[in-house]
Amino acid sequence: MPIRRLTKKGAMCYNNMYALENPAVGQIVVSRMGHDKGRTYLIAAVLSDFVLCIDGDARPIEKPKTKRIKHVKYAGVSQEAKAAIENGTLTDAAVRKICKAWSA
Repeated sequence: MPIRRLTKKGAMCYNNMYALENPAVGQIVVSRMGHDKGRTYLIAAVLSDFVLCIDGDARPIEKPKTKRIKHVKYAGVSQEAKAAIENGTLTDAAVRKICKAWSA
């Protein structure tokens, strides 16, 4: 269980002990916060403080989800997905298959 502390306004917040430290394309992550908490994603791109996540279903390749790095947790890395993203041959069906394998 993450350590919680009070902020100046009195609201509870979680520390970054489970935050993703070195995000990279092809990593499998699990959402820690938001309405999609617990959902498995594949990182399609890395921005400064954000990652673009896809799952092939609700978030296809054409419409990635923007998540803060501190709101996702590392689950593993998929070398075939990383190679397919770099080659531009990744499909939504392949992403669904990869995410399903990691979420089970």
